[in-house]
Amino acid sequence: MSEQRKLNGQQKAAEDVQAFKNWMNSMTKEAYVELVHRGKLKRKDIADQCGILVGQLTKNTKIIKLLAKLENSLRAVDVLPQQTTQGKQQEAKPTLNKESVKRAKSESRVPALEQKILELESENAMLKGKLGRYSEHAEVMQELADL
Repeated sequence: MSEQRKLNGQQKAAEDVQAFKNWMNSMTKEAYVELVHRGKLKRKDIADQCGILVGQLTKNTKIIKLLAKLENSLRAVDVLPQQTTQGKQQEAKPTLNKESVKRAKSESRVPALEQKILELESENAMLKGKLGRYSEHAEVMQELADL
């Protein structure tokens, strides 16, 4: 059984944070320049060099904070370009979690669904009334056919 299988999620996350820190300490200014892509460090290359999954760079909060701090320090020494005001505003926007998005969608659909239910119930009552009238007609036709 390998060492990887014995680790739980928290231990693996802590191991990934340590791998990221080790990678940061081993990098030079010139090496960071090679990783610049669209004004940020290229995440896939970072993950490959650290030996961690790319998802850890976006899901592990400790790594996210370390990476943001690293990128800001690289902007200070002109390795990365300065952020525009639009980029700063993008970062400042609050993010929505999946549950709140689902709840908002369901809450906006509830009144429409309730209205649809009322319409269908009234249509159902109308059709039952018509069915009653035609069922009497069908009985009479059946009696005439029996004669």
